[in-house]
Amino acid sequence: MAPGGHIGLHSHQGDPTIVYLLSGVLTNHHDDGTTEELHPGQVFTEFGPRAHWVENTGSTPVTFIVANVHRRE
Repeated sequence: MAPGGHIGLHSHQGDPTIVYLLSGVLTNHHDDGTTEELHPGQVFTEFGPRAHWVENTGSTPVTFIVANVHRRE
């Protein structure tokens, strides 16, 4: 994700996700107003009805790996 880039507000209801940060600093914003700043080597998960969005407010690109878990119907 380039500096200034973001992924808009969404939830992971029905498709839990795991994110592993490789480089840069990623800010994760939740719909309840809380935020967390994530650094290389850190992992976070999102699941359920809580919505969130992420952004790169730094001056270097953010690289991360995302794994979404989808149920087969």
